[in-house]
This record gives sequence, structure tokens and C-alpha cells, in this order.
Amino acid sequence: MRMKPQARTIALALQFNGGVTPFTTQVARVGWSRDAIETLRGIRRESAANAKRLYNMESLNLPYLTLRTRLNVCHAGWVTLSDDVGLSYFGEDAKAVTFGHVHSAQLNRQILHDVLSGWLQGPFAHFAEKFGVSQVGMQRLHKLLHDGKLVEAEEQSICLYPWGASAGDLNEPFPLAASEIASCLAGHEIFPDLGPVYRVVGAVTGNQAQLMTLPREEGGGFFSLVCEISLQTYPGATQPLVYTRFIRRRWATSFSNGVYDATRIGGFVIASELRPGIAYRFDVNYSRDGRWETDQAYDDLVANLDLLPGFDNERITMYPKDGHKVALVMQKAGVTEGDASALLAGVPGADQIDAFDRICELLAPIGFVPFAGYKEVKHKPPGMPKLSMLKASLILAHLADAISEDEEEIGDELVEERILTMTRRPLSFWFGKERPALDARYGNLADVVNMVVREGGPVRNDDRNTLYVLMQSSDEKAWLKSVIELMLGDTIRVVAIELPRDVHGPIEKLPVAEGKLRARYLARVEEWKAFARSYAFGSRPMFLVQAPEWYEIDGKYRKDDRINKAAARRTLAAELGATVQYLLPAKQGQIKDYLMRLQAAVLDLVFAHGGHVMGLEAAIKRCFADSARPPSEVAAIGSASVSLGPGQTRTVLAAVRIEASSGRALLRVAHQESEEVFSEWMQFSDGLRYLSNRPRIAIATGKAARGFFQRFTASVLGEIAASDPNAVVFIDSTRHAKYWSYLKDRTARSGRIEFEGGITASDACSSLRIVRVRDLAPTMVHLNPRPVDNPGQEFLIVPTSVQRLMQVMDAEVPAYWSIAKPVGHPKRGASCYRTRLLPKNGTATEFPAEYGQHQTPKGTEFTILHRQPDDDPDLLGIFAHHLRAGVPQARGDIWVKVPSPLHTITKLEDYMGL
Repeated sequence: MRMKPQARTIALALQFNGGVTPFTTQVARVGWSRDAIETLRGIRRESAANAKRLYNMESLNLPYLTLRTRLNVCHAGWVTLSDDVGLSYFGEDAKAVTFGHVHSAQLNRQILHDVLSGWLQGPFAHFAEKFGVSQVGMQRLHKLLHDGKLVEAEEQSICLYPWGASAGDLNEPFPLAASEIASCLAGHEIFPDLGPVYRVVGAVTGNQAQLMTLPREEGGGFFSLVCEISLQTYPGATQPLVYTRFIRRRWATSFSNGVYDATRIGGFVIASELRPGIAYRFDVNYSRDGRWETDQAYDDLVANLDLLPGFDNERITMYPKDGHKVALVMQKAGVTEGDASALLAGVPGADQIDAFDRICELLAPIGFVPFAGYKEVKHKPPGMPKLSMLKASLILAHLADAISEDEEEIGDELVEERILTMTRRPLSFWFGKERPALDARYGNLADVVNMVVREGGPVRNDDRNTLYVLMQSSDEKAWLKSVIELMLGDTIRVVAIELPRDVHGPIEKLPVAEGKLRARYLARVEEWKAFARSYAFGSRPMFLVQAPEWYEIDGKYRKDDRINKAAARRTLAAELGATVQYLLPAKQGQIKDYLMRLQAAVLDLVFAHGGHVMGLEAAIKRCFADSARPPSEVAAIGSASVSLGPGQTRTVLAAVRIEASSGRALLRVAHQESEEVFSEWMQFSDGLRYLSNRPRIAIATGKAARGFFQRFTASVLGEIAASDPNAVVFIDSTRHAKYWSYLKDRTARSGRIEFEGGITASDACSSLRIVRVRDLAPTMVHLNPRPVDNPGQEFLIVPTSVQRLMQVMDAEVPAYWSIAKPVGHPKRGASCYRTRLLPKNGTATEFPAEYGQHQTPKGTEFTILHRQPDDDPDLLGIFAHHLRAGVPQARGDIWVKVPSPLHTITKLEDYMGL
């Protein structure tokens, strides 16, 4: 009998290990000449002015979409091609602008000339006519083209690995390398039995590239598997790693019948015989007259790839999904449908590891090998008591099962009494067998629920003591009051009130139905102001608003106007200092699901909307048990941002500090008005009121942005250090590394906290613990050998996802990858599209594909930028990991993307919408 293989956790990342043989590519850099840029800039300035004068348009782009599509389709060999073909932004100096790189061997100057000529005479000429562009600029472009001076093509050899670049453009290897690696994989099969993959072109790339399979029909729907290649670094890395991420992209078969939040959906065209190895991107846009329309890129693809006619616009989802030419539109909840498909999101670990192994095999000749420079952090803090794993969600599920059988036989007025009676039963009843030790230690079910909330959450230290439930129907009133009282005891007073009129419903059934978004928003605000004046609500009320998302009108379903929730949150916060959480009503026969959502909404409203972090004090005691200077406060610095529409956002910098012993949360924000504004520290709910009262909120941009961010950060760190010199501060670098070099991989160093431009950190900051948080770590798959007694087969390797904390071993500063638990409970080792042999009762058994959800959590990176001399950096990593994936989260989630104090800042966005 052979020895059992070792279980191991694999990072789906590769490193270059080519020795003395570099990975190089011969390309031609293609771009607009200086003369072309000068002319195009004048045309854009002229057309934008005319667009504003004639059509009241605030912004206008030159017609780059058709040019990009035609270049991709007609000229082969593009390694990179900018999404805007270099036509979106022109600096003040008229220097040449690179818009793409093409393999030198495939550069064809005549085809480039023909594509540009067709574009100038067609789409660009139509654009010029519509927006009144003078003939002088057009004639100059044509002359530049005729003289061969419109674009420039310079051939060069670029070293992609080891780290290298051609002179003059050090950023080129990053996007080139991702695309070149994808080109090496295109045309090969990486997903078993799904055929060759196709490299996606025509989409925003940056430092990543995508490959996808042809569609496959399974589970009553269509899908493709997608591999995303990206280049990522870590502190001290001499060259980027290659991350691989896998996605199941489901395809729509029809558009939903409703009013949509989304106004754009992505689509793809594959012509496998005519253009092998390439998938072309296009978009479907929702027009002002309520129709879905395919964009100009699709029209160009139809013309150049000879696609089937008659499948444009709203018929695009009906394009045949078999054959060597397909057009596909992504499935999007509430917008497009997959008929009765059983397909859900995610790719199981089994399919990911098989694809990763094949990628390693294909890239090995170039010099890439699996990255192995990490190890698991073994010493973990003591676990929570086992009973704490009996989450309130599980308790409420059992409660729903127990009462649902005879719920219809008792009146609503008796539901509350019945629930309370049942919750007083001993734990043995709920476990289904005698558990005298548990009964003696914890008492009854209600005692357990209170213990879970008490242990998981802080002692609430604010005066939000009344919760108002606003509802259109009283059907769930008894459940609402009983469950809230079960979870929170008598610490919160619950009052049920009828939801006011004219604040929720579809556009056509509410006041100002014909008005634009802003007018409708102001109409709802007036209704909520009247409501706020109609009751004596007292100090800092909490509102749980129960309102449907869809309304039936004349046999059709219409969606709630998208500005309704924002109007409620901001008005109630501004007028009353209130916090507001929404809850969908119960569906017929689905009381269990309703109770789960009710629990999440209550915890979110009571804890998260107050800035509290559940389990914080317990986490500090576990992770700093041996420290002479444990933190009494934990803080976070990040930002909140809300999109109001194309080119319109509301953004604020924010810092939160939380006192561990009391749970008290303070908030400070920074924004730009006529001058920069740094607020004082406020109670968290006061901060929500502060933001709700501001019609416009933004941060500094351009060159001023770096100083703005660093001044705020330095001020916050100094004040935190003055309050608690031992505090742990989490800083979000996913959004903010561009504002402060201290947060960048190339300049991240342990030691002194350094700012720029004369900004200095207080001496008191020298003892702070600072953890950089980045939404960036590779996917991890755990390979677990399981014994089987089949002839000739002693073990089966079962891939699965597990919760882990990994240390990156050769990082310049201590760096960790936090991997959380998978979502849901799929069959371990199953595939999403093929049968697999898996162990069952010690025997290798064939299991069918599982079409349901297989969400593999995306990892988060922690970097310890600053710590005290005797701190164990592993324990700081464990602390961050614990606050992300080890403590109860406010909505009952098993994990959040970033540690809880940073996650708390996202609550500001609820009060910043239009």
C-alpha cells in the first residue's frame, strides 16, 4: 500500500522561472502622430462646443468604437489595442499617442491605411456633419493619411520577463505581457472537453486579458467558461505574478419584461473558422425610448464576419448558439434571462485546478511555473465556543420549520405568543436528542440567541433605542416584532407603522411620473419630510422599511422607481438623524427565507448602521493575549463612492475608529468644496446625517488629489495615535495607492511612516500598527486525498475551497493572503459540466455535474506596513483575517471582502445616492 499523498493548498498563480532565456516579443508600436493629435484635439474641442450648444450635451467622444472594431476585425495580430484607440484624452502638449501594439510579423501598413480611410470617410464624416466640424480639420486628416503621417508604427523588441521594457515606456510590458500570455493560450483547450479558448478583444484590458470557450448547453441553459489572466505584484517582487481566475459566464435567451437599472449589457461574437482564437466584444444598450439596441460595433461585426442577418437589437439573444459563428449576450439578473436554466454562478475547484494544470503545461516552454512562494500561517487564535457556531440564522430556520405546519390554523394575534413559547423550549428539543450539559449551561433557545448576539456583537454604546417598522401590509407584523425581540431582548423598542403613501412603487404610479430623475427624487423627499413631521420620533430613530421590489400593474410587473430608497434614507437621516434599512416582504409559502432576510436586516440596521463591529473585543483578546500593549481602538481609512450616472459620482474619504470595550464608533470624513473640508470626529449615525445633508460631495482630483489624501491620512493617524498609540489601523490601498507612494508595492517599506510634499506624521504615530488592505490575492484550491478501495486506485484527489491565511515568503514587508470559506454547500470535488469520480463510502463513485452555485471567495491581501518592535506580524495578519472571516458579520455573512472596520465605511454609500 503506497503512502497517502499530502493534502496541499494551491495558489492559482504562476511565476516566471525561465533562467537565462527571457520571454520577449517583437511588436510594432502603433499610434497617432503629433500632427494627428493636434488636429484631432481641435476637432474634438469644436465638436464638443457645438454638441453643448445644439443638443445640450455635457460630454462628447470622437467615434472611436467603430475604429476599434474595424482594426480588430480587419488587421490581425493585435497584442493590445486601447479601448478608446487613443481618442478620449489629449494632453496640452501635442505629442504622439500610442494606441496599440501589433506583432511585427503581422503588421500590414496597407490594411491600416484602408481601415483608417474607411473610418474617416464613413463614421467620422457622419460625426463631423452632425456636430458641425469645419472642413479644414477634416481635410488635414485626409492629407495626413495620404502622406502616411496620420499614424506611426515603430518596431521594437520588448522583454516581458524577466522584468524589462523598451526605452521610453516603462509601463508597456504590463498590459503587453497579459495579452501575450493570453495569445499563447488562445486556440488551445484548457477546460477539458470544452474545446479551444478564444481571446477576448475589444474590451477594456489594463493589465489583464480574458479567454473564453464556445457556448455549451447544460442544465437547461447556455454557458461558457472564462479564464482571466492578470499580472499582479506584491511588496518586493522583482517581477509580476500571473494570476488566473475562472468564471462561468451564462448566456441570455431573452430580455426580461420590466424597467431596468442596467442600461448596458456586454456581448461577444465568435467566428471560429473565419477568425480562429478571437472573441469580439460588443454592447447592447437600453435606449431612451425603452428598447434594447445593439451598438455600432455589432453592425461592423455583422458586415465584416458575415453574421446571420435579422438578429440585431432585441433579437440578439435569439442568435443561434451552435455552429461556427455565434453571438452571445451575458445573462444579467432582472435584465436578461436564461429561460428555465438551472445554471448558477461560479466554477468549482475541480474545474479550476484542471484548467490551471493545463495552463501550466502550455506555458512551461516559455518559462512559467506554478508560484510556490507562500506558506500557511499555522498558529491560529483560540476558536470561539462551539455553541457560537449555532448562528441565529440556523435557530430561526428551525423555528420556522417548527411553526409553519400549523401557522395557518392560528390567528395573527397568537403568532407572537406561539413563537415566544417555542423559544423557551430547552436546547435538547432543537438538537433532536437529549443534551443535558447544554441545557444546564445555556438554558433555552431564547437564551442561546441572546448569547450569540451578545458574544458576537459589542455592547451598543449609542442612543438608538427605538426601531420603527414601516410596512404596507401587516401580514408579517407578528413575526417581525417577535423575531426582533427574540434577537435583541428588551434593549430595543419595536413600533410598527404603516408605510406612507407615494414613496414606493413604479414610476407611473407615483407623483411626477413624467419628470426626470431629479424631479422624481425631490417629490419623494417632500413626502418623507411630511412623514417625519407627522410623528414624535425622538432621538436617532431606526427604520426598517418593508417594501416590494416589483409591483403588478395591469397584469405586468413594474419595478420600484430606483430613486425611492435613496430618497428615504437621505431624508430620514437628514431630518431625524435616523438610520434606515430595507427589507423585502415575505413571499407566499417562503417564511423561512423571509426570517433569514429579516435577521440579516435587523443586525445590519442595529449594528452596522451604527458603525459597530461584531466580535471586535473578543478578537483583540485572542490575537493580542500575550502583548503588553494591546490596542484599545481599531480604525480604518478608506472611501465611499456612489455612481449617479455616466460621469457622475459622489465620493468622500472617510475614517472610522472603534473603541473595543464599548463598541462606540466615531466617523470623520473629508471632501472638497471651494476648499478642502476635514470634518470633526462624529458619532457614526451623525456622520450619516452629515452626508445626507449635502447635495454635492466630491474629493480633490488631478494633481491636488495626492496632497488631499495624504493630509487627511496624516491628520487621522495623528489623532488616532493621540487617543490610542497602540491602535491597529487598516488602510484601503485598492483605491488609494495612487494617492500615496507608501501604499505601493514598489515603495512599501517597514519603518518610518513617510508622506510627501512637506506633510509629516506625528511622532505619536511611531507605535501604531498599520495594515495595508488590498482586494487582491490569488484564488486558492485545496487538494485533499481521500482513500478509496477501488482496484488499482487507492486515493482520489478531491479539490475544494477552504479558509486559509497564507504568508508570502519573500515579500519586502510581511504580506498575507486571506482566503475565506466558500459560499453555499456544493458537492466537494464536483464539476459544473461533466461527471467526475468522487469518494462515497470509501468507493470511487461517478457523480454527475452540479449546475448550482460554486462561488470561490476572492482573496484579500494584508501587508503589515508598520508595527511595534515586539509584535509578531503573523498575529497581526491573523487579526486582520479574523475581522474579515472569523467574526460574525453584521448581516450574518460568513465573510466580507475587507476587515470589518473597512467594511463599515461602505455603509456611508447607502446615504450618498441621489
